Amino acid sequence: MRDEKSAGIKGVIRGMERSALMSLICLVFAVAYPTSALLGHGIMMVIFRLVASLSFVAAGVIAYITGSKNGAYGKMVIAGLAAGAVGDMCSDLNSEVKIIICMCFLTVGNILYILAFGRANKIMPLQFLIGVLLGGGAAFYLWITCGPAHGKFFPLAAVYCLLSAFTAGGAVCVAVYKRQVRLFAIVCAAGTVLLMFGGVVLLYVLFADSKNIKALNYVAALLHYPGQLCIGLSLLDEPVGLQEEGKANGR
Repeated sequence: MRDEKSAGIKGVIRGMERSALMSLICLVFAVAYPTSALLGHGIMMVIFRLVASLSFVAAGVIAYITGSKNGAYGKMVIAGLAAGAVGDMCSDLNSEVKIIICMCFLTVGNILYILAFGRANKIMPLQFLIGVLLGGGAAFYLWITCGPAHGKFFPLAAVYCLLSAFTAGGAVCVAVYKRQVRLFAIVCAAGTVLLMFGGVVLLYVLFADSKNIKALNYVAALLHYPGQLCIGLSLLDEPVGLQEEGKANGR
């Protein structure tokens, strides 16, 4: 028994080390991507963005394998990370269709996160309030700042704003409405907030005709990638659902 316990602890430590390595790679390339865009290196920009996206998915998978309770929650989060990575990479496509493809995948990612958080915690009024206020505010901001540039794609952007804010609300509820506050629930909540604001900046980059686009790429990257990374790393301590928590507490 002691040998099995020792082997399990070593496995967790190895998993955390590998997650840390993938996290470092993700953050390095999150900075390298907008730097290459600023310098006009198109091919390197695509490669760096690809590596950064794959790294946060890999970090999430390693965290899931290390700390998973083998529930649907972790699988949904991994699927959400993968959808977010595809959407992120599609934003570099050289056509107007990139907006639709990018936003569709990012939207699917948020829907998967919402479903995952719904399994860990009930949908609560606070989540609706955050979704309506922050999401509606973000959509209104894009409307008044991007002008006619948003065109026919703006409704999809508005839906994404609402969903990303609703996702953040769900993660905050998971962190707040538990009897014991978990470190990784706070990490996940912080990640969804970063992801929400990063998505708004990304939408501004896609829609607006601004001279500061290359500088805004830094802002979007330094919000989006750490946000996705935090969500993935939170799987090191996957939450149980409310029913399972109640059984554990003898309720």
